[in-house]
Amino acid sequence: MSILFKNAHLVCPEQKLNKKGWLEISNNLIERIGTNDLPNDKNFDKIIDCKDQIIAPGIIDMRATSGDPGNEHLENLDSLLSAASNSGITSLVILPSTNPIIDNAAIIDSIMHRAKNINSTKLYLYGAMTENLDGEKMAELGMMAKSGAVGFSNGNISIQDSLIMRRILSYSKMLKKPIIHHCEDLSLTKDGEMNEGEVSTRLGILGMPSIAETIILERDLQLVKLTGAKYHASHISCKSSVESIRMAKNQGLPVTADTSPPYFQLNEISILEYNSIFKLNPPLRTEEDREAI
Repeated sequence: MSILFKNAHLVCPEQKLNKKGWLEISNNLIERIGTNDLPNDKNFDKIIDCKDQIIAPGIIDMRATSGDPGNEHLENLDSLLSAASNSGITSLVILPSTNPIIDNAAIIDSIMHRAKNINSTKLYLYGAMTENLDGEKMAELGMMAKSGAVGFSNGNISIQDSLIMRRILSYSKMLKKPIIHHCEDLSLTKDGEMNEGEVSTRLGILGMPSIAETIILERDLQLVKLTGAKYHASHISCKSSVESIRMAKNQGLPVTADTSPPYFQLNEISILEYNSIFKLNPPLRTEEDREAI
């Protein structure tokens, strides 16, 4: 069976493609694409007018929060994976900050077993870096890796102890699994509500300096240099962090990073009306930071 999708917005990062065009599927495989006139060399079994909707490779959500286990009355695996599938997300990875926390192999086995019976978006799991995400004692990384953990994270809780972080990176190197970390020096951000700077001073709100993110990031990058582990910095938000990541990549370190839309769409000016919807962690930064991100 051959299907032609016309008037589509084709997006493919690998091909640097972002144009209006058409796509042909034959026997459930992409046969060809084009950004010029529609093909007239064959009769299609079906023609679908996309009306400028996007056709793109499946999206991978690598930092999903799940209500299951622990809050199944709000969300379970069925509803989570169904929502992801309907949104074009073909794979997602759950953070370990569930209830109970995903910090041992038994919980991973249980969730993966239930997910196998759901014919939808592919589900993967991160194991917790520390027991109960408390940052004090390394979790059983090896056992969780054996049960299927694709990497290790501490959710939105940053590891403050450098020795613990070194051990985690060393073990993850042996297990060939990446570390996904939220960078935040908690001693500098305690009780903070927004980015520290002129705007926070004007509003009389206790601020969180951007250097709190970069200090932990720089520490981690030095430990990556020492251990050789794969490391991923989550939702970086400021110019100094961008510069640190860029320098680490230029040095050949196995380092990657991500950010979130608020950090390239908005800045701290959004807080001027005291709207708590703009209270984020990390907080919205300066315009200079936004441009760097």
